[in-house]
Amino acid sequence: MISLTRDYLHNRQPDRGHHRTVIAGRTRAVIAAGYRLTAREAQTMTLLLRGLPTKTIAKALRVTMNTANDHIKASFAKTGVSSHGELMAAVFQDHSAPGS
Repeated sequence: MISLTRDYLHNRQPDRGHHRTVIAGRTRAVIAAGYRLTAREAQTMTLLLRGLPTKTIAKALRVTMNTANDHIKASFAKTGVSSHGELMAAVFQDHSAPGS
């Protein structure tokens, strides 16, 4: 696997005088390829990794809550996790460990 650092995953960019965490599009592609996610699953996973709740993800993707939940379930199944916290831990463990 390609080694990713927190600096690579989280690109700090100014937003009207404030800083917010944005996961880079390149990172989304790397993670999607590593877990064989569809483009929509990768988008959903990116939003999950930012800590957004399902309702906000559904609005951001302009889909129903059921569709957002389907993407989340598929992402969880492909990454072998069952919660948002486990997803975050799995991604950082798989992609940040030395020698990955």
